[in-house]
Amino acid sequence: MSSKFYLKFFTAISSFLGLFTINCFTFSLPVKAALPCKGGTINTYQNGSIESCIIDNHVDVKAGSLAFSCKQGYSISFDDKANFQSCVLFKPVTIRRNNAVETCSENSRVYVSFSKQGNQSVICHY
Repeated sequence: MSSKFYLKFFTAISSFLGLFTINCFTFSLPVKAALPCKGGTINTYQNGSIESCIIDNHVDVKAGSLAFSCKQGYSISFDDKANFQSCVLFKPVTIRRNNAVETCSENSRVYVSFSKQGNQSVICHY
């Protein structure tokens, strides 16, 4: 057989093995959310999801239509389905309720919950 045949065969096998290797690594590596918690402060639910921890860096969290900037050095909490529940704000957040506007100020603790009907409730404690 000619050297051109071997070269084409080697190229095809190399391409296949390269793609196969990339796909194996792509699908076999676990994906984990990166939540910067201080060591020894993580509390978990029985299902393994994070209940709360003290965050090591400021964290931006989205809950429903709102985004919250959570302050470093304070606790952040989630429900057993990993939905955001509470944190101390690093930046103020503006909440529109019907015709009213409320601002949760920096350093206030915000509590977020959803009703069974999907209605979002946000409470700020100053």
